[in-house]
Amino acid sequence: MTASRDTLYAQRVNAFGVVFVVIFLVFIVTTGVQSMTNTDYVYSQEAFNQAEAAGKYTAFIPLVGSQFMPLMGILGGGFYFHNMSLGMLANAKKPEHNTRNIVIGFSLVFFTYCLIGVTGVFGFTGSTFASYAPSVDLIKENCLNMMASDDKVATFIRACILCQLLTVNTLLFGLLRSQILLLHAGVTEGIENARHADIRLSRCHNFLLSFAMALPPLALAIWYPYVGKLGALIAAFSTMFVIYVLPLATYAKAVFV
Repeated sequence: MTASRDTLYAQRVNAFGVVFVVIFLVFIVTTGVQSMTNTDYVYSQEAFNQAEAAGKYTAFIPLVGSQFMPLMGILGGGFYFHNMSLGMLANAKKPEHNTRNIVIGFSLVFFTYCLIGVTGVFGFTGSTFASYAPSVDLIKENCLNMMASDDKVATFIRACILCQLLTVNTLLFGLLRSQILLLHAGVTEGIENARHADIRLSRCHNFLLSFAMALPPLALAIWYPYVGKLGALIAAFSTMFVIYVLPLATYAKAVFV
């Protein structure tokens, strides 16, 4: 799926990912609402210590903390990778609505992040997950790992996430492949030239490039499967590289080399 050179194919495949995103969103919100109905929450360390001394299960959610840096890395990477929508805008039936569609799209992304973040925190510190310490700091990086391995709902959500990642990776690989070729060719005229540069690759070279791009994340998934830490670091550094370093390098190569 990720080796396809047809960007329109990648966009069509990615459209199916919306279904799986909605399913995951409903799961997180449902978990959050369910926990809010059967769990008491406190928002200060003093109140938490008092509840713990009383022997009553109470979830502690600090409103201000110093561990926001990984979140900022993931947030920056998430918003950057939504630039994959540029290819869709180039093929829009009504390009005069592109500005409006971008505003609506990024607003929905922001709303989705906020909804999942807030309801997820309340949901996975609820009494249903009392076997874990009642603190937001101890929610697992993969929240599904806090559910039993034979849980049918968790198994279904894992399958949905797998399908969603397959659809997103198809478009993501096309974006990254085009940017690698932009850096190599020194093209500065934008996405149309990136698409043509992609087409100039033979099928064999295109497959080898896609395979080389897939090896590092595969190796990390096998030997260092810490999604949260990796996501924060990789998203932060790759976003900085692509937004600041890559455009300057491409321009310098086009002008001076």
